[in-house]
Amino acid sequence: MPVSPDMAEDLAAAVSTLYEQVELALIEKVTRALAEGIDSPLWAELKLAALGNLRSAIDEIIAVLQTDASGAIHQAVAEAYDRGQQAAVLELGAVATGPALAAAEALPTAPAVDRLAAALVSETGATHARILRTGLDVYRQVIAEASAAPLLGATTRRQAAEQALAKFAGRGVTGFVDRSGRAWNLTSYAEMASRSALGRAAVQAHTDRLGAAGIDLVMVSDAPEECPIGLSLRKRVAGVETQLGAYTPGLTHVAGTFYRVRVQIVGSTLRARMWAVTDPEPNLWGIEVTDTALTAAANVGTRSVSNAGNTNVNPVIRYGNFQVVNPQKWTVSRSLNGVVKAQTAGTPVALSNPARVAL
Repeated sequence: MPVSPDMAEDLAAAVSTLYEQVELALIEKVTRALAEGIDSPLWAELKLAALGNLRSAIDEIIAVLQTDASGAIHQAVAEAYDRGQQAAVLELGAVATGPALAAAEALPTAPAVDRLAAALVSETGATHARILRTGLDVYRQVIAEASAAPLLGATTRRQAAEQALAKFAGRGVTGFVDRSGRAWNLTSYAEMASRSALGRAAVQAHTDRLGAAGIDLVMVSDAPEECPIGLSLRKRVAGVETQLGAYTPGLTHVAGTFYRVRVQIVGSTLRARMWAVTDPEPNLWGIEVTDTALTAAANVGTRSVSNAGNTNVNPVIRYGNFQVVNPQKWTVSRSLNGVVKAQTAGTPVALSNPARVAL
């Protein structure tokens, strides 16, 4: 069975979700601390004097995160390592017998899991100091901006505070840079680090088990399974990205090949499908989800993201024939013999006796 870092990709969600919750908790703590007594003429002085209280509250959030993240990381690494081992066991069932297979099945896993988990705990733990620093910096910045606003006559203190907090909520906890120089916010950095580490754990387990059976030569395959293409629908609100749905259309990445993607939004229902430019468009939707938070029109565009573990140098992705198709709309009033019935918005309609006019 081929082994790939992608086989443990889904396990990173358990870790990144914790950091997403921390970002939201941090915003809530700072907002509540600033809102208390905001109409007092001594508000700025009182808020600066209470800086230590906010520090203690953020420290409590970080302490809970350290405990929860450590447990989630160990569990995810153990699962990733187990998946890698199972892949190797399937291979060994075909090529190893007797003592070699028995030695591989008796391979101890706890030391390897503990070592890999400790490395990821250390990497994600380095973000915790940034959480505290960002929370305190934003707190001071909001106080300064809200205090200056009434003096300039531009807005009220409350409005200035709300605007400053909205900017913070939009960008989240930032300032994390990986080895390639790419910038991340807290949640995306935790996800990237987790996906990379869990992928390494799966590959390491596969290698360890084959090595224990005396097999130290493997082949890097050109099989289609090694690089499948996936399509996912995601939304980003207040700096937090959430996956709404995903599917694998059965396509294989080939350099220089173009693919088509169609996305349809009707009310709160989102649909998407993907196919190769040389193939006919599928009849069925690959993704169909509902998001009731989608209540109004917004911007439409494209974005490309380099996944964790990608070793390509400066990959190039091109978009062509990008179209936003808005179908014609008209108002339908249903009336028969003076009886008027409501027509639900978005409901398909058709003419029972359509008129045909020559062009």
